[in-house]
Amino acid sequence: MGGISLGTGIFSGIDSRSLIDQLLALEARPKQLAQRRLLSLKNQQAALLDVNSAILGLKTAAGAFRADRVFRASRATVNSEAITATAGQNAAPGTYNFSVSRLVSTEQKLSRGFADSDVSGLGATEFRFEVGGGRVDTQTRLTELNGGLGVERGKIQITDSAGATVTVDLSKAVSVNDVLDAINSQGNLGVTATVQDDRFVLTDTAGGAGTLSVANSFGSNTATSLGIAGTAVAGVLTGGEVYRLTEDTPLSVLNDGLGVVFGKGGQAAPTDFTIDVANPGGGNLTTYNIILGELGQEVTDPETSEVTFEVTDGAVVTLGDLFERISEQTSGEVAGSLSADGTKIVLTTTAGGRELTVNEGANTTTAAHLGILGQTSATVTSSRLFAGINTRLASNLNGGSGVSPGTFSVTQRDGSSFSVSVTADDTVQSILDKISTGGTNITARVSSSGNGFEIVDSTTGGSLIISDTTGAAAADLGIATAGDADGVLDSGNLQAKWLSRTTRLKSLNAGKGVGTGTLRLTDSTGATSTLEITDTNAKTLDDVIRLINGRPVGVTAEINDTGDGLVLRDTAGGSQALKIEDVSGSVAKKLNLAKSADFEAGDAASLNFVDGSFEKVVTLDPGDTLEEIAQKVNSAGVGVDASVISDGAGPTPFRLIFTSETSGSVGRFVVDTGNLDLNLRTLAEGRDAVVFFGGGDAAGSVLLTSPTNSITNVVSGLTIDLNQTTQDPVEVVVTRDVERIEETMAGFVEAYNKVIERISFHERYNSETQEKGALLGDVTVGNVRTSLIRTVNARPIGTDPTFDFLVQVGVRVGEGGKLEFDEERFRSAYEQDPEGVEELLTAFELDDQTEEEIQPGVFVNRTGDKFSRLGVMAQIANLADSLTSSIDGFLTRRKETLDTQIRLQEGRITQFDAQLANRRTRLERQFLAMEEVIANLQTQQQALASLGSTFG
Repeated sequence: MGGISLGTGIFSGIDSRSLIDQLLALEARPKQLAQRRLLSLKNQQAALLDVNSAILGLKTAAGAFRADRVFRASRATVNSEAITATAGQNAAPGTYNFSVSRLVSTEQKLSRGFADSDVSGLGATEFRFEVGGGRVDTQTRLTELNGGLGVERGKIQITDSAGATVTVDLSKAVSVNDVLDAINSQGNLGVTATVQDDRFVLTDTAGGAGTLSVANSFGSNTATSLGIAGTAVAGVLTGGEVYRLTEDTPLSVLNDGLGVVFGKGGQAAPTDFTIDVANPGGGNLTTYNIILGELGQEVTDPETSEVTFEVTDGAVVTLGDLFERISEQTSGEVAGSLSADGTKIVLTTTAGGRELTVNEGANTTTAAHLGILGQTSATVTSSRLFAGINTRLASNLNGGSGVSPGTFSVTQRDGSSFSVSVTADDTVQSILDKISTGGTNITARVSSSGNGFEIVDSTTGGSLIISDTTGAAAADLGIATAGDADGVLDSGNLQAKWLSRTTRLKSLNAGKGVGTGTLRLTDSTGATSTLEITDTNAKTLDDVIRLINGRPVGVTAEINDTGDGLVLRDTAGGSQALKIEDVSGSVAKKLNLAKSADFEAGDAASLNFVDGSFEKVVTLDPGDTLEEIAQKVNSAGVGVDASVISDGAGPTPFRLIFTSETSGSVGRFVVDTGNLDLNLRTLAEGRDAVVFFGGGDAAGSVLLTSPTNSITNVVSGLTIDLNQTTQDPVEVVVTRDVERIEETMAGFVEAYNKVIERISFHERYNSETQEKGALLGDVTVGNVRTSLIRTVNARPIGTDPTFDFLVQVGVRVGEGGKLEFDEERFRSAYEQDPEGVEELLTAFELDDQTEEEIQPGVFVNRTGDKFSRLGVMAQIANLADSLTSSIDGFLTRRKETLDTQIRLQEGRITQFDAQLANRRTRLERQFLAMEEVIANLQTQQQALASLGSTFG
C-alpha cells in the first residue's frame, strides 16, 4: 500500500490531482477578489505617488520666485571686449562707465646669463625668499598724501629754464612713482623730479636763463595738490609738505604701518600706559592711567539682574582721538599735539613747572609704540613715527632693532673722505642721501634685491673703506668694510620689520589669510593645550599672541626678532622639543608654526623655540646646476616659481627667472641669493590693475585698484573682469533680467500643467475601451485639482498691488484646467509696474502675533504659520507643501490609508493561502484513503475469486 500516490488512481481510475485543483479553484475565488483589490490599491498608490511627485515639482517651481530671488536677478551688457561684466543678485540697474588704465602684472626677476643649465654647479648654498614684505623702501600712493585727502588728479604744466613747456597728464596716476615717472619721461623737458621726506622736489637740468615753474593746467588743481605750483629758486623747486601726520591720521599708519598695539578696553580694562605728572624732583606726584580701548560702564537689567557692559566711547582710532583721550583721562592736565615737522607727537603739561614721565601699563608695549616711553620732561616728544614719501624708518631695519645712532667715516677709492652722522630720527632715504651727498662720485641706493643698501664709489685708486667712529651705525647697516677694491658694496639683508601685533590675519600670505581651525601646543614637559582660532576671536596677530599666552602650558608668543612672523618659546624648562601642530584647519601651517623646535635634551632652554618667519629658506648644494636650483625652489613652496630660460644669444644664454605665485602688489617678493651673485633685475614689477569708474574724464572718476584682473562690488552685485586696457570708457548697462523671470514663470506653468496632466491621466475613463485610470472616482485628487484651481485664481493676501490676479500678468486657465502663459502680456505688465508684478507673485511676510482671537475677548495660541502678506506663488507653494508634507500632508495621509488597506489585503491573501494549503492536505488524505479502501476491496475480491475456483 505504501506505493499508492496522488494522481490518477491505480485502483479507482480517478484523476484526484485535477479534481482537487478544481475543488480548490472554487474555494480560491475570495482570494482572487482580494488579489484584484490589492492590485487596484497598489495602482492607486503608484498613481498617488506620481501625482505627489508632480506636486513636489510644482512646489519647487512656485518657490523658485523667492528661493532664487529671480526678481533681483540682473543682466549686464557691455559694448566692448575690453571687459566682461557679470551681474549677480541685487545688482542695481543703471548705466556705468569703466576705463581700464592698467591690467594686473606679476612680479618677475631675471638673473644674469650662464653658459649651461644642467652641467655646471654654481656654488650656491641657500636662497631666501620673502613674499609681501622685507623691503627697505616702499611705494606711497597719492591717496595717502595731504592727510589722507589724496591728490586732485589732472594735468600740470611745467616750463624749464630753457623755455620748453610741457603739459603732463597725471589724471591716471596712482602712486608717487607714477608722478615721478610721468615728469621724468618727458624727453624734451630739462627737469628731474624726486622726493625728499614729505615733499616733491623738481630740479632744472636745462641750463637756460629762465626759471623753472609749475602751474595747474586746464582748470585742474593738481599742481597745487602736489605742492609744486610755483617757481624754482636757484634751479630747484622744493614743493610744500604733502605727506605728514595730522590729527586725522589713523594710529595704524604710524611706524611704517605697523601701528600701535593697545588693549581692547571694556569691563575692567587694563591700563595701556601711565603718565606721571610731578613737580621737578618728584614732588606732588599724580599718576594717570590711560586706556585707549573701548570705555563704558556696567548696566544691570532691572528684570533679569543681568550685568552687561555698555560702550560709551569707542576705541581710539586717530591721533586726534589719542590726544582727546589723554586730555580726558588726565583731567586736562596733559595735552597732545603734533611736532612742527609733522613726524612726531608731543605731550605737554598745561600747568607750568610740572614734568611728565610716561611708563608702560602691565604687560603692554603701547608707550614704546608711541615713542614716548621713559621720558621725563615738561615736554615729551616722541621718536619719529612717520617716515616720509617712499621710504621707511631706519628704526625698523634689522627686524625692528634699528640702527644705532653714531658717526662713521667713508674713505673713497681716490683717498677723499667724509663723515656721516646717523640719528634715531633717520629714515632709510635720509641715510642714503647723507652718504650720496657726503662725497663726490659716490651713490647710495636701495639694492636691486630691495632688502638692503648698495653703495657705488665711482672714483678710482685704492679701496672704499667705511668704519664706525662712534657707535655702530655702519656695522648695523652692513656697510662697515676695511677695504672694498671694486667700489661696489652691498649691505646684505637689512630685513625691514613688516609684521607687528596689529597686523591683520587676513593680510597674511599675500592676502589669502590663515583661515580658521584648531592647533595644539605641546611644551617641553609634554603638557598640551588646544587653541581654536576663529574669525571672531582672532583678527590680528595680537589676538593670536594673547590667545597663546593665555593657554595653561609653558609657551609664550611674540613677534620674532626679524619682524616677519611669530616666535613661540618654551618656558616650561622640560627636556622635550616644543611642538606646534594643526588639529583641524591649517592655521599653524599658514603661520609657519606647524613644526617642532630644533632642540634636544641638554640644549640651552633658550633654544627651545619655533620661529614662524615668513622668510622661506631653500637649502642648496654647491654642485647644484641652474635646473636643479629651479627644481628645489619649486619644491620648497616659497610662493615663488623658478624656471630656466635661454635667450639664445652669446656664450651665456641661460638665465634663471623667478615669478611670484601671486599677482599684483601683494605678490611682490624679495630674494636673497646669499653667496651667489645672480645680478637679478626686475623684469616685471608686481602692480595692481587700475580702473577708473565714472565718466569719460579719469581725473574726475573714482580710482579703483585690484590685485587681480577682476573688480567686484564697486556696484553692488556687479563683477567686472578686465581683458585689456581702454582708450575710451566702456559702458556697462545693468538691467533686471526679465528673461530669467519669464523662464521661471514658464517653468511654473509647465510644472502646474504636469500636475493637471497626471491627475487627468489617473482619473481617465475611455467609454469605448472601458479603460479606467487608477484614481477614477477618488475624491482625493479631485480635491487637489479644485484646490489648485482655486489658489491659482486667488488674490494675494494683505497687499494692495497694481495687479490682483495672475491673468492680469499673462497667466490664465485654459482648456482642461491647464495654464497658458502669454509672454507679451507678462512683459507689458512688468514694464508697467515691476514692483507690482513682484508683489503679486512673491509677497511674503509672517504675522508675528502669537495669539488669535476666536471670539470677542477669547484668545488662543496660534498653531502653524500665519501671514500678513502672501503672494500667489507663495500661496501655491504653501498649498503644495500642505499636500505633500511627509508629516501631515493631505496626499501623505491618503497614502497612509492606502498602505493600511494594502497591508490588510496582503494579510487576507496570506490567510487564504494557509486555508487552501490546509484544504489541499485534507483532500489529498481523503483521496489516498479512498484508494486504499478500493485496493483492499479488490484484493478481497481477487481472494474470493481464487477460493471459488479452488472449491468449484
